[in-house]
Amino acid sequence: MIDLAIKHPVLNQQLKQITDLISHYSYTVFYMDGLLFRFNDISSIIKIDLRWINALTPAATFQAFTTLWPSSIKAKILACLTALL
Repeated sequence: MIDLAIKHPVLNQQLKQITDLISHYSYTVFYMDGLLFRFNDISSIIKIDLRWINALTPAATFQAFTTLWPSSIKAKILACLTALL
């Protein structure tokens, strides 16, 4: 499923490594967040930042960003999607 949803090779590999770290749990807990903010003061680029951490395995963290079609809802949905993969 990760291969279908995530085309960026570094992010794809990172999610696969996290899957290996947490695959032995029968359940897990994620804390996630999505942010929407300007890239810098002089730029009109708006950055969508998404991140999460696995509460049972703190080494299992993920962070990424995108800049297309900025929306705070999109940030939160992408954080949820990547955690579910």
